Amino acid sequence: MSKVIAQAIMSLDGYIAKQDNSIGRLFDWLQNGEVELSDPAGKMTIHLTAQSAEHWRGWVSSVGALICGRTLFDVADGWNGQHNFDVPIMVVTHQIPTDWVDAHPDAPFTFVTEGVEAAVARAKELAGDRAVIVGGGTLLANASTSDCSTRWPST
Repeated sequence: MSKVIAQAIMSLDGYIAKQDNSIGRLFDWLQNGEVELSDPAGKMTIHLTAQSAEHWRGWVSSVGALICGRTLFDVADGWNGQHNFDVPIMVVTHQIPTDWVDAHPDAPFTFVTEGVEAAVARAKELAGDRAVIVGGGTLLANASTSDCSTRWPST
């Protein structure tokens, strides 16, 4: 059974993004080391310290599906149809972006209008024994107050 993990990269003062949803210097750590790595989709090259590279390899290989909210999906422009982790994506939304879906027919994205619990259930099916990552500040806040947060494994 897959684990469900809440994940967000944030600065020590608690910020995830700027007011305009840009990430600014928050992701600078992806380019501050001597070890060169590619993301699983081969879309981005990063440079990490040896310690961060070891963590990155283990963490990325453990991910089987991602869940995000519509805001993160829109800000990332749907990762142009393929997330950098190259895994299925569940997007929790009130309205399916039909134009985007039509433009990206082979994209491994599922738009879930039934809420976070339904997205978690579908992501766990697709992830198998690998982890399901729930990301995005608004979605995490909503998930933590939903009934489903009491049923997520704590490990």
